[in-house]
Amino acid sequence: MAKTAPQPRRVTYKSWAGIKISGTREFSLLDDQEHMLRAVWLTSSVEVGGKYGAVQGYDGCGMSAGLEHKIALYPKSMTQGSLWGLLANLPRYKSKAVEALIGALENKGWYLDAGRGVLRYRNTGAPVAAADIREEFSPPGGVVPVSGPSFDKAVKWALLWHEAFSDPVTFREQIIQAKAGLLNSHKDLESKVYKKYCGLEDASAAELGKNISPELDLAMCVYHSFSVNAPSKARKVLEDALKTSPEKDFCKKLISGLGKNDYANWKQRYKRTREILIKSDGFSKSLFGPDGIAPENL
Repeated sequence: MAKTAPQPRRVTYKSWAGIKISGTREFSLLDDQEHMLRAVWLTSSVEVGGKYGAVQGYDGCGMSAGLEHKIALYPKSMTQGSLWGLLANLPRYKSKAVEALIGALENKGWYLDAGRGVLRYRNTGAPVAAADIREEFSPPGGVVPVSGPSFDKAVKWALLWHEAFSDPVTFREQIIQAKAGLLNSHKDLESKVYKKYCGLEDASAAELGKNISPELDLAMCVYHSFSVNAPSKARKVLEDALKTSPEKDFCKKLISGLGKNDYANWKQRYKRTREILIKSDGFSKSLFGPDGIAPENL
């Protein structure tokens, strides 16, 4: 799919404001049967519209990018986020866009500690303060104005991040890192699911049509896509669902527990997730009927 021109725009969220650029290259599911790749596809479709190159800095996170929106900083703890580990794994010297982004960071007197996935000050080696990261990507203080030098600065950075994550050279690594992130979220508990219902030691071995049922494939894809939004909340729902033994009952309880949850906008998130899945040709339509595990009315 040909890349379209990026369209930076200012977006507000609660007390924050920043620049958003939608993705311009599609991440397609095609006929992939690998369970965790399907989970990455659904997560990406919900989080970033299923496209490479989507970036945003409007919610206090400084910047986020990647198929599941990894963030530069955590607004509550004001510590660095997982975006730096993702960037460190992109093929810098094979991509002019990645090289340009990292070069711009280095021009700030910062450097990327690739081994630890941390952005550091060149002069001290200390991690760059979250406040400094926010001030650079979404100035001033995470509230980008509608115009002026701070707006222009935020747009410049957003375009650099967008171009780096839109480069096809980076796509394979983005998928690998997104998959790894999902696999390592709550591996202790999630492994119990795959062991119990598939006899698998690790979710990475799950493959639709081979060793995982359509119902469990769908249920865990939905779980993973919710988990990136609020890991601890999704974990609690998974714990409750695991108290149910028959596989289909477990799948129904898991999806119902996520879709009926009062946390944030999860009820609306379920509706959007279901619409995305139904439009896809990769999931049986029977799963979404009245007798399926993901009906319209939970």
